[in-house]
Amino acid sequence: MAFVYGVAFLISLRQNKALIGDDGIIPARAVLNQAQARGESKQQRRLEWRKQPISKGTQVGSQQDGMLGVLLANLGLVRQLGEMIDKNPRLLKLREVLWDRSDALNRPLPTLLWFVKDRMRLDRWLDGLSLTGMAVSTFIFVFGVANVPLILALYLSHRSLWAVGGPWFGFGWEPQLAEVGFHALFLVPLLSLNPLPNFPIPAAVQWALRWHLFRIMMGAGLIKFRAADRKWKDLTAMEYFYETQPVRIH
Repeated sequence: MAFVYGVAFLISLRQNKALIGDDGIIPARAVLNQAQARGESKQQRRLEWRKQPISKGTQVGSQQDGMLGVLLANLGLVRQLGEMIDKNPRLLKLREVLWDRSDALNRPLPTLLWFVKDRMRLDRWLDGLSLTGMAVSTFIFVFGVANVPLILALYLSHRSLWAVGGPWFGFGWEPQLAEVGFHALFLVPLLSLNPLPNFPIPAAVQWALRWHLFRIMMGAGLIKFRAADRKWKDLTAMEYFYETQPVRIH
């Protein structure tokens, strides 16, 4: 995994400024500005929703209201929780960055670039994320050790670039690498750099990785079945695959 991360960060270092840099084809600042605008729109809609009165307020939660009363009570709790967050500047900023600011598909857009004040000069920050990822992945690959801070640095650096990468980071292996990197957080020691750690792997993490591998293999198979080539549909592709492909056998 460290080798793949290293290659990904090397490619990013060589191409980021031309693709998503300050003078790139799709500048990262445009992605950030659009996401921030969506976040402000969500906040405005949320404020308007809170101003709307809740009907049957005097009977909320009573037995005669039934499911409607329970629903109205939950809405009241949601409003109270939202008001509490709005009164705390830190919680408000955290919710805005991690939840409200999203991409065109309404998915959260977490990236360390939100902490950059001058979005007109992002080139050095893009290079810094790539160089940080290259340094960490090289250390893990050479010494064969890792812990949570190192894997977290890899994950955050890659996730920050992926979030603003637009179509240039839209290939299937990008989310797969991010998902495996997140799972790897639970497969390494917290702080130790012991090359042979001895601690139990959570069962949930094992099954999450198995599900990840299953989705990759199943997706690869379904894509072939959707192709127009008959050799995949009549299951004859493997009969001559190794005779026609440049496969090197040792």
